[in-house]
Amino acid sequence: PPHRVTLGVDSTRCGSGRRPDSGAKVSKLARAMWWWSLLLLVGAALAMVQDVYVVGCGVLGKGAATQWHAADPSATVYGETGTERIHEELRAAGVKPVLRPARDGTRCGNVLFCVPPSAFPSGEVYANEVRLAASECWDKTGRFVLTSSGGVFAEDGGGICTETSPTKDDARAAKMLAAEAAARELGGVVIRLAGLYDLHRGAHEFWFNKGTVDARDDALVNLLNYDDASAAVVAAAKRAQPGDLLLAADMAPRTRQAIVDAAKRHPAFADRHVTFTQVPANDRGPKRLGRRYDCSFTRNRIQWEPRFPTIEAFFDHEAAAAAAK
Repeated sequence: PPHRVTLGVDSTRCGSGRRPDSGAKVSKLARAMWWWSLLLLVGAALAMVQDVYVVGCGVLGKGAATQWHAADPSATVYGETGTERIHEELRAAGVKPVLRPARDGTRCGNVLFCVPPSAFPSGEVYANEVRLAASECWDKTGRFVLTSSGGVFAEDGGGICTETSPTKDDARAAKMLAAEAAARELGGVVIRLAGLYDLHRGAHEFWFNKGTVDARDDALVNLLNYDDASAAVVAAAKRAQPGDLLLAADMAPRTRQAIVDAAKRHPAFADRHVTFTQVPANDRGPKRLGRRYDCSFTRNRIQWEPRFPTIEAFFDHEAAAAAAK
């Protein structure tokens, strides 16, 4: 009979024509186990990088913590507070509450420092708390993010401010700048935020409560919704580079009167009023007109956009939600 021709290689034989011995099998198994162990180690390291420790869980910090958990339920999210008042709220949101005096050496890949400057008596104390949080809570595999304020900028004539615009030389700015310097020296990220607001927090609520405000009605105020600010802080931790100086705002500044008018679109404020005092004619010069934030660099850097592009969009959304109830 004709010879049978077989194309290819016999899968039961090696190139030498002999069957693979047990040593080769053991070698393959060892290599597979080595790769599997490496993958497990890499996976564990990546999981640690995704964990976050939030120092200061006020409105901003709690928002960042809950958004982090919502985006990655497998991550461990710690929320540090000064009291136990909101601990049940944090647990319900998937955040592990920690009391400030009870830090136990737990370190995370990411730290978000969201304590406001008002909590500290001086810039030195503020900066030292930033350094302490970094040393006690951060393992440096991710980012350390300090939230700051655009209130440090010197511009007050209606001009444009970017992330690196000149800053004021006064005590309030000096306190924040000291903390910023401490964070960046450690390789951290600083994100300056515009005036924060939600339905019942912000400049509009303050002015409505006062009724008469000793300020000009045409000065500009830069704004950012609290939820959008929390999202910007999270995005900074995930995408900013060490030492970055960022600025977050909706880039739609409004005059004080326009902010009041926007709030009055909601039924909660429809019948409330604010009177801004008249400003002397000689004071309507180039100063005390506020400023306009240009956050283009930050938006590109951390790939972030606010959900509410204007304060009017926010109050229209809230008014529609109230009407639907």
